[in-house]
Amino acid sequence: MQEYRSTREWPFHISSGGAVYKDENGQRTYAILFRGERFGKYGNSWHLPKGTLTSEETLEQCALREIREESGLEVAITAYLGAIHDAWHSEKEDRDIDKTTHYFLCRYISGNSSMMDQEHDELQWLPADQAKGKLSLTPKYEALIIERAEKYIDSLQNS
Repeated sequence: MQEYRSTREWPFHISSGGAVYKDENGQRTYAILFRGERFGKYGNSWHLPKGTLTSEETLEQCALREIREESGLEVAITAYLGAIHDAWHSEKEDRDIDKTTHYFLCRYISGNSSMMDQEHDELQWLPADQAKGKLSLTPKYEALIIERAEKYIDSLQNS
């Protein structure tokens, strides 16, 4: 099974994940994950669950797998929310990296953070504005994904 992770010969990285939401007691909240200090420059950050696509899965399958692995949550995909593209030069590896992350709107079904992986230290359920405020800005710009999720859900409720 090959991962679509960038290498010196193939500088493209493809990931997939989701904005996981639930409606409880009249309030919509989103799941965001915290990665602690032990991850160096990628630590101390809040983000949406996501991960690297493999050659044996679709973007949807990758999103479901990564959400389950990273957060311990079972979800159902309800919509595609688009992709975020980021490109940068890695000084450490002395090469360019071109990353595209695809996001899906996912409705929470079951599970809890006791089943999350070792890459993360905490899962929080927060209303959209609080989640957007807590998400790390770079390189992901994931607050935009929460905004898209809100617009999509609101459009369904208003139609």
